[in-house]
Amino acid sequence: MWVFENCCFCIDLKTGCFIIAYLQLVGEIIISTLMFLGIGAAQVLINSSDPDHRAAGATLMALCAVTLLFVAVLLAFTIVLLVGLHKNKSGHVKIFLIYSVIFMLFYIVMTIVEIAVTAPPAQNIVTSVFYILLDIYFLLVLRSYWVKMGSGNALYGNA
Repeated sequence: MWVFENCCFCIDLKTGCFIIAYLQLVGEIIISTLMFLGIGAAQVLINSSDPDHRAAGATLMALCAVTLLFVAVLLAFTIVLLVGLHKNKSGHVKIFLIYSVIFMLFYIVMTIVEIAVTAPPAQNIVTSVFYILLDIYFLLVLRSYWVKMGSGNALYGNA
């Protein structure tokens, strides 16, 4: 498997991992904020007198709540990654890598199902493929740093 020396061909591997982790953390905070705003908007719709608005509000509330749960789990694993990076604990980084690979495989399956069922516009397909490739690259950068940490094969190498 590939082991990179640098992130993006010019940034130190450790610095690149910190950038990736903190960008992910910021993204998760933004998504969480938007989901809380969505829950507030759903509450306004639920309190409406129009039955169609109430149904839409209930659907929006459910979608925002489920998304918020996924983001909360992702946030927990990102914090584990950051602790692993800051304290040089390879086991923490490995746990994040395992979770990320599982989440990415889930996302790939969802994308394939979406393409098969809904025939989305080409722009959506290109965006999804770009996201998947970028995520794979980031995982390879994180894995490269994990390998250079001297992780061995133990789940908690030096945790």
